[in-house]
Amino acid sequence: MYSECRGITERVVSKDHPLYAAILGNTASCLGSLGRYEEAPAIHAECRGIMEQVGGTENPYYVSTLSNSASCLRSLGRHEGAIDHARRAVAGLESTVGRSHVH
Repeated sequence: MYSECRGITERVVSKDHPLYAAILGNTASCLGSLGRYEEAPAIHAECRGIMEQVGGTENPYYVSTLSNSASCLRSLGRHEGAIDHARRAVAGLESTVGRSHVH
């Protein structure tokens, strides 16, 4: 289903659009929920790349992709990568909304 959605979105808005990135993120999360963790990191990376290109690393959506990647990597037992992504997510969150934000 997500594959079909990705294809339609790519044709309508292009592969460098935030909506396409959101579909990639949802696809990666869905794969994780299905236990297909090995497939998800590459999709998370593609999503993250689009979000960085569109809004930069200070973009809350980019920060969210880092957090999602960290969770995926943790599930795969790739703890060093997970820690790196989580630290980058925290730093990005602090720079975008501040330390006192309730998120």
